[in-house]
Amino acid sequence: MTTQKIYEFKHKTWITDDTFDILGADNDKIFISYRFLLDETNEPMLFITKIEQDKETEEETVNELRFTFNEETSSLEVMINDTLLFDEIQDFTADQKKKMQVVDKLNKFTFLASEELRKLEKEIKAKEEAEQERRKLQEIFRNF
Repeated sequence: MTTQKIYEFKHKTWITDDTFDILGADNDKIFISYRFLLDETNEPMLFITKIEQDKETEEETVNELRFTFNEETSSLEVMINDTLLFDEIQDFTADQKKKMQVVDKLNKFTFLASEELRKLEKEIKAKEEAEQERRKLQEIFRNF
């Protein structure tokens, strides 16, 4: 839901990328960013690519996390690099620890996406205020 809002805001600002990046970490040794991809079919699916770059060796590691909803079984599936890691029905009903791990990851990405959404909302508000000020000045100019 939050990622959908981010894409809507990006389209308002004429940014039509189908991805957005969020900084995960940046220190002396490593740079991590998360790239969110909107599924164009609007199916309940979220792709998150973790791009990790070692600053010393410049080696880059890329992994993809995908949350999908399996309509046949009505369950959430969690995949890493196209391999099924967790299935809601099989893994979460019997193992609460696995369920909490997935909930924690979902909360992490919900938080990161919410922060990105707040940033975009601020940018849009600033642009709207600048446009209102410009229009006010144009009105003053017309009335000279």
